[in-house]
Amino acid sequence: MHQLGAFMVSEAREALQDADIILFMVEPQVPGAGDTFIINLLRQSEKACPVILVINKIDLIKKTDLLPVIDEYGKLYCFDSIVPLSAFNPDDLKILINMVEEKLPYGPQYYPDDVLTDQHERFVVAEIIREKIMEATKDEVPHSVAVEIVKWEEREDGLISVSVNIFVERQGQKGIIIGDGGKRLKAIGAAARAEIESFLGRRVFMELWVKVKEDWRSDERTLKELGLR
Repeated sequence: MHQLGAFMVSEAREALQDADIILFMVEPQVPGAGDTFIINLLRQSEKACPVILVINKIDLIKKTDLLPVIDEYGKLYCFDSIVPLSAFNPDDLKILINMVEEKLPYGPQYYPDDVLTDQHERFVVAEIIREKIMEATKDEVPHSVAVEIVKWEEREDGLISVSVNIFVERQGQKGIIIGDGGKRLKAIGAAARAEIESFLGRRVFMELWVKVKEDWRSDERTLKELGLR
């Protein structure tokens, strides 16, 4: 396991101890090695809280193929609830949201109603860009993409100028993100900018640069520079 993976597992272990409810989302297929690994983490957790198994993408399989999946997961862990759904179906999502609300404990309101996140704006912007990259490349580029905000300038006319480095581990991944004649990178930038402007409530000028940094997920210095350690 690369260093980033080890760090993320460590963070997940800590998060389990603070969780009020856990949603374990899987695809409609029998558990694989990664799923079993997560279930073992759940077993090791000392925090007793509801665990809901969410089986997504059920619109892609036959109903008769779903029952064996539910049965296999039920043998591995005693889930409080198992919810098969399609994220494209609003009714399915409403059922899940209602279930979460029912199982969550009452507690104080830590933030005002208008506070969407406790993360810095730059972090959210980087995550939006990374999300658009994953949506545009789907399975072509694995989770070896990092986004770094290298310049953030708020101008007097209200425009925010942002320069962004997109790191990948292989030259071939760089070509996939850029696309033929730069078309894919341009589309990623347009989609990200629209959502970022909506989030910030201001106009944004954004430059995207794709760079290769081999095996960055295993490089301690790079992980620290990217704020991932």
